[in-house]
Order: sequence, then C-alpha cells, then structure tokens
Amino acid sequence: MYEKAGSIDVVLQHLHEKWKKIVGDRYGYDSPEFKYVEADPTIEAGVREGNIVYVSKIPYQIKQFIEAEDDQTMRYHYCHCGWVRDSIKKSEEEQVSPTFCNCSGGWHKVPFEGIFEQTLEVDLVKSVLKGDDICTFAIHLPEETMYEK
Repeated sequence: MYEKAGSIDVVLQHLHEKWKKIVGDRYGYDSPEFKYVEADPTIEAGVREGNIVYVSKIPYQIKQFIEAEDDQTMRYHYCHCGWVRDSIKKSEEEQVSPTFCNCSGGWHKVPFEGIFEQTLEVDLVKSVLKGDDICTFAIHLPEETMYEK
C-alpha cells in the first residue's frame, strides 16, 4: 500500500479507518468503544511527527477499560499480555519491569520494517507498567519518509 500511496501518512490514515470500522462493526458506530478509537488515531495505526510514528495499543478489553473506576482496573483491562495483567494486581515491588513491554514494541514495528525493508528502532513511551493508562511506542522511520515519494 505504501508504494501505491506514496506517503506513510496515507497508510496511517487507512489503518485508522480500518480500526474504526472493525470497532464500529463490532460494538456499534455510536458506542463508547467506537468513539474512543475514533478520537485517537494512534490506536493500532499511528500518528507521524517528523520521522517518528507514535502507535498505541487498542485496549484488550475495551469495554471494561472504558468503564473502569480506578487506575489499576483500567490498566489491567488495557493490556493484552497475561503476565502483565497478573503483575498489575501485585504490589509495585512485585510487578514485572516496564522493559518487558519492549516485546510489544517489536510487534508494532514489524509492519513498518516490511514497508521500508530495514530494521527500525522503537522506544517505549508509555506503559501500564510505568503507571500510564495506555501503552505507546515511538517507531523511528528512515529520514526520507518525512516527504511524499
């Protein structure tokens, strides 16, 4: 798609529309779940700032995440990883290190590595294990992607 579109921004917009459709078809286009995804284009798609794309995960249990009444419950329902969810229930001293979430960063950079046919760097920006309410990754794109092809 990138070759045809000639712009990573077009690809990101397409991915955001795809995720809105997935969530809208499943929960309804007037649902809180759809409105949550619609409002945040970083969810599973990404927003480019210069040569960095910021991508956030979609909550694992989106309905429970939105309805959560405390931070710990919200973070629990956000994460897809069973180890992390179990860890969130424990004291801070017993929790898994936030570096564990670098695995998810690898997951999110793979499509971009396929597009650009090279290894890319990814940084963990936000993590439920660091006390954030979401997980966000910064994927560093090659400099030339800042401009349309």
